[in-house]
Amino acid sequence: MKFPSSVKEFFNSKAYVIGFILALGIGFLLGVGDLIKDFRKDMEDYPAVKHANSYEGEIVELRAAGGGIFIDLNGGEKIMLESARNYDYNPMFLFQFLRKGDVIHKPAQSDSLLVHRNGKVYYFIQGKTLGR
Repeated sequence: MKFPSSVKEFFNSKAYVIGFILALGIGFLLGVGDLIKDFRKDMEDYPAVKHANSYEGEIVELRAAGGGIFIDLNGGEKIMLESARNYDYNPMFLFQFLRKGDVIHKPAQSDSLLVHRNGKVYYFIQGKTLGR
């Protein structure tokens, strides 16, 4: 194996290109693995809202990831809502529409989600599209 005689020659060598691509690939895999680990932890900590369950509370924290909306309610409950959209509102996507301080109510035996904000009530259906 011939060693490069200059830095410029090294950076133009096949060994450098292969090493660089390999380092990028390993970094990508580590990053994806970390995202998957975080998502699995969220799935354990934030149970999905089921049709039979009832929830109500003020949103103190929220974030969207992996198609779900992870919400901390003021009573200490943690829930995950399915995405939804309603073309009658702007923004139409539930994860963009919700804000800290909103009060959400999901009746038992229903997919309906009511969002209470500033004296108004907004309506979404989990996993569905409304309007249009």
